[in-house]
Amino acid sequence: MKHFKTIILAAAALMATACSNKESYMAQIATSSPSSYYFANNTGDTLAIFSSGGSWKATAQDASAWCTLNPMSGKGYMTYVADVKMEQNTTGTMRRAIFKIEDADHPGEAHRTVVFNQMAIRGDGSFGSAAMVSRITGTDGTDIQIAYDNLHRPNTLKMEKSGTVIDDLTFDYDDRSNTLIVKKGVNELSGTYDVGYQPWTLSNASYSIGIVENELFNMYSNSSYAFNIDERKPDNAANIYYYLINKIQNHPDSIHNADSLKYQKAEGGKSVLIEEMGLSYSSTDNRYQSVDANQLLLGIDHCNPFMLVGMFRYARNSQIISLAKCKNEADNISITTEVNADKSIKTLTVTRHGAAIIYTFHYE
Repeated sequence: MKHFKTIILAAAALMATACSNKESYMAQIATSSPSSYYFANNTGDTLAIFSSGGSWKATAQDASAWCTLNPMSGKGYMTYVADVKMEQNTTGTMRRAIFKIEDADHPGEAHRTVVFNQMAIRGDGSFGSAAMVSRITGTDGTDIQIAYDNLHRPNTLKMEKSGTVIDDLTFDYDDRSNTLIVKKGVNELSGTYDVGYQPWTLSNASYSIGIVENELFNMYSNSSYAFNIDERKPDNAANIYYYLINKIQNHPDSIHNADSLKYQKAEGGKSVLIEEMGLSYSSTDNRYQSVDANQLLLGIDHCNPFMLVGMFRYARNSQIISLAKCKNEADNISITTEVNADKSIKTLTVTRHGAAIIYTFHYE
């Protein structure tokens, strides 16, 4: 994905004075700023480079071969837009590539260091090495089928129960404009996405889904953070997921778990179902497979397809829920898992009111 940036070269800001061989040498290297971080499935960017003195050259400051610049040198007083190429990160840890860009003839007097940080997780919150779920089948008749592109982003998603289609989505990414178009039945939703291929909102004139921050709560809270995934459909129908996070993690690779979850389903402008749950977690990591397995907590009938494929990463808890505690203890939901050798989920069993649904995960 290309992120085109602009350098505004103000002469007064760029000029720095230094002595070289008893002569005054005035020059500076200027670049656009890379993203604060890149995700495991980012494969490129652009970097604008300008030297206000002589020719410039770039030198890798470490042995990393996963990130390259092209070109690695250029002439003075010309703006270059260098291609940044990255390999997808499957190491399971964050990594860093550092380049020093300097005046070729006066390296000690005009130089700049540029750093590229690539996260261990993809934009959807799964690890860069996470197994790709192609199908999920359930003992309740659930059948979910998913296909992906070469950046591990969902291309198609079909959800059925006992042969009845619940959702059938196609995803179309335009990496030149950072635009995502999703076809969902008769609806075509669109929105722009960030460096992690994550939209904030997808919408058309009558349908929208996106992140809504609880601004009043967040204004007065120093440690907790509240937000909704708000899906508004035609005819005053809605599905809303309310998340409360008691420990804010700013680093994308950090463990990120919500303390509580409220789910509200509305039809005709009136609530028909409200679930309020306090959440406890198992030691099973939810990032070793491409989908957010926690979205099966309430069954396929209340499973949001966008959230299932990690379209809104902030709503993806890093660990598998072990217990969803309801106001009425008899309504509690428990989850147990069986994992594969690569730590991806093999089976997930959801039990409520003494009845268990077993979901089996199939991989590419």
